[in-house]
Amino acid sequence: MKIAHLREKIDKIDQHILTLLNSRLLVAKEIGQIKQKLDQPIRNTAREKELIKTLCQYNKGPVSNENLKRIFSEIILASIQLQEKQAESSFP
Repeated sequence: MKIAHLREKIDKIDQHILTLLNSRLLVAKEIGQIKQKLDQPIRNTAREKELIKTLCQYNKGPVSNENLKRIFSEIILASIQLQEKQAESSFP
């Protein structure tokens, strides 16, 4: 198989990852709206730890758990930042 063909496959996978990431962030945005109405804090470190622990248990590689933790920590951070931005924009 040629490198160009493999890179095309990676490009398609990356586009799919991007679509899923944006879908995840839209759901996080909805959660942020609910948290705001219920006057709950944006950050839930217990939930974050549980999510990462569960993902590491499901991980069959080749991504290492350490890299998985870093990747999902960034995804969680993006969700938190989106919720914070949303909360800031809702204040008069």
